[in-house]
Amino acid sequence: RQSTKRKIQSNDNNRKLPVEPVVKKGLGFAAIAGMDYLKEQLREEVIEALHNPEEYERYGVTIPNGMLLYGPPGCGKSFIAEKFAEEAGYNYIFVKSSDLASIYVHGSQEKIGRLFDGKTGADWDSAPERTGTLLMRQS
Repeated sequence: RQSTKRKIQSNDNNRKLPVEPVVKKGLGFAAIAGMDYLKEQLREEVIEALHNPEEYERYGVTIPNGMLLYGPPGCGKSFIAEKFAEEAGYNYIFVKSSDLASIYVHGSQEKIGRLFDGKTGADWDSAPERTGTLLMRQS
Protein backbone atom coordinates (compact mmCIF):
# COMPACT_ATOMS: atom_id res chain seq x y z
CA ARG A 1 0.00 0.00 0.00
CA GLN A 2 1.38 3.38 -0.98
CA SER A 3 1.39 6.05 1.73
CA THR A 4 -0.30 9.42 1.28
CA LYS A 5 3.08 11.15 1.44
CA ARG A 6 4.44 9.03 -1.42
CA LYS A 7 1.29 9.64 -3.50
CA ILE A 8 1.69 13.39 -3.11
CA GLN A 9 5.38 13.24 -3.98
CA SER A 10 4.74 11.06 -7.06
CA ASN A 11 2.05 13.48 -8.27
CA ASP A 12 4.40 16.44 -7.93
CA ASN A 13 7.24 15.20 -10.20
CA ASN A 14 10.28 14.90 -7.93
CA ARG A 15 9.23 17.78 -5.65
CA LYS A 16 9.94 16.85 -2.06
CA LEU A 17 7.70 17.87 0.80
CA PRO A 18 9.26 20.67 2.84
CA VAL A 19 10.69 19.32 6.05
CA GLU A 20 9.90 21.46 9.05
CA PRO A 21 12.11 20.87 12.07
CA VAL A 22 10.17 19.34 14.94
CA VAL A 23 11.19 19.94 18.53
CA LYS A 24 10.83 16.60 20.28
CA LYS A 25 10.02 16.56 23.97
CA GLY A 26 11.48 13.11 24.64
CA LEU A 27 12.79 10.06 22.85
CA GLY A 28 9.69 9.64 20.72
CA PHE A 29 9.56 6.48 18.62
CA ALA A 30 13.18 5.67 19.50
CA ALA A 31 11.89 4.42 22.87
CA ILE A 32 9.69 1.82 21.14
CA ALA A 33 11.36 -1.47 20.28
CA GLY A 34 10.15 -3.04 17.05
CA MET A 35 6.84 -2.03 15.47
CA ASP A 36 8.75 -0.42 12.61
CA TYR A 37 5.80 -0.62 10.21
CA LEU A 38 3.48 1.12 12.70
CA LYS A 39 6.02 3.84 13.47
CA GLU A 40 6.68 4.52 9.78
CA GLN A 41 2.96 4.57 9.00
CA LEU A 42 2.28 7.05 11.83
CA ARG A 43 5.15 9.27 10.64
CA GLU A 44 4.02 9.31 7.01
CA GLU A 45 0.25 9.30 7.41
CA VAL A 46 -0.25 11.44 10.50
CA ILE A 47 2.80 13.37 11.70
CA GLU A 48 3.82 14.51 8.20
CA ALA A 49 0.27 15.72 7.55
CA LEU A 50 0.15 17.60 10.85
CA HIS A 51 3.41 19.42 10.14
CA ASN A 52 2.72 20.18 6.45
CA PRO A 53 -1.03 20.84 6.26
CA GLU A 54 -0.72 23.24 3.30
CA GLU A 55 0.84 20.58 1.10
CA TYR A 56 -1.82 18.01 1.95
CA GLU A 57 -4.70 20.48 1.51
CA ARG A 58 -3.29 21.43 -1.88
CA TYR A 59 -4.03 17.91 -3.09
CA GLY A 60 -7.35 17.60 -1.29
CA VAL A 61 -6.05 15.12 1.27
CA THR A 62 -7.82 15.50 4.58
CA ILE A 63 -5.68 15.76 7.66
CA PRO A 64 -6.49 13.17 10.34
CA ASN A 65 -8.24 14.66 13.34
CA GLY A 66 -8.09 11.66 15.61
CA MET A 67 -6.82 8.14 16.09
CA LEU A 68 -8.31 5.16 17.82
CA LEU A 69 -5.93 2.76 19.51
CA TYR A 70 -7.56 -0.44 20.60
CA GLY A 71 -6.47 -3.63 22.26
CA PRO A 72 -6.55 -5.50 25.55
CA PRO A 73 -5.29 -3.89 28.75
CA GLY A 74 -1.52 -3.79 29.00
CA CYS A 75 -0.72 -4.03 25.28
CA GLY A 76 0.93 -0.58 25.12
CA LYS A 77 -1.78 1.77 23.80
CA SER A 78 -0.97 4.51 26.31
CA PHE A 79 2.77 4.06 25.78
CA ILE A 80 2.39 4.36 21.98
CA ALA A 81 0.19 7.46 22.41
CA GLU A 82 2.75 9.10 24.70
CA LYS A 83 5.66 8.35 22.35
CA PHE A 84 3.58 9.53 19.37
CA ALA A 85 3.06 12.89 21.10
CA GLU A 86 6.80 13.14 21.79
CA GLU A 87 7.64 12.28 18.16
CA ALA A 88 5.19 14.87 16.84
CA GLY A 89 6.35 17.51 19.33
CA TYR A 90 2.90 17.68 20.94
CA ASN A 91 1.90 18.00 24.56
CA TYR A 92 0.59 14.81 26.18
CA ILE A 93 -2.00 14.71 28.92
CA PHE A 94 -3.29 11.45 30.35
CA VAL A 95 -6.76 11.95 31.80
CA LYS A 96 -8.99 9.47 33.54
CA SER A 97 -12.71 10.16 33.53
CA SER A 98 -12.70 10.12 37.33
CA ASP A 99 -10.26 13.07 37.29
CA LEU A 100 -12.90 15.21 35.57
CA ALA A 101 -15.97 14.09 37.47
CA SER A 102 -17.62 16.61 39.75
CA ILE A 103 -20.75 16.68 41.90
CA TYR A 104 -21.23 20.39 41.22
CA VAL A 105 -23.01 21.97 38.26
CA HIS A 106 -20.40 22.93 35.63
CA GLY A 107 -17.68 21.44 37.83
CA SER A 108 -16.46 19.10 35.08
CA GLN A 109 -16.27 21.95 32.56
CA GLU A 110 -14.21 23.96 35.04
CA LYS A 111 -11.80 21.06 35.51
CA ILE A 112 -11.41 20.69 31.73
CA GLY A 113 -10.75 24.44 31.47
CA ARG A 114 -8.08 24.27 34.17
CA LEU A 115 -6.50 21.35 32.35
CA PHE A 116 -5.79 23.56 29.33
CA ASP A 117 -5.11 26.80 31.27
CA GLY A 118 -1.85 25.43 32.62
CA LYS A 119 -3.10 25.50 36.20
CA THR A 120 -2.44 21.78 36.47
CA GLY A 121 1.32 22.22 36.58
CA ALA A 122 1.97 21.58 32.88
CA ASP A 123 4.47 24.00 31.40
CA TRP A 124 2.59 25.21 28.34
CA ASP A 125 4.66 28.38 27.90
CA SER A 126 7.67 26.48 26.62
CA ALA A 127 5.64 24.74 23.89
CA PRO A 128 6.01 26.01 20.31
CA GLU A 129 3.05 28.01 19.01
CA ARG A 130 1.91 25.39 16.45
CA THR A 131 2.12 22.59 18.99
CA GLY A 132 -1.11 20.75 19.60
CA THR A 133 -2.18 18.67 22.55
CA LEU A 134 -2.79 14.95 22.55
CA LEU A 135 -5.40 14.14 25.16
CA MET A 136 -5.63 10.53 26.33
CA ARG A 137 -8.83 9.39 28.01
CA GLN A 138 -9.19 6.11 29.81
CA SER A 139 -12.65 4.99 30.89
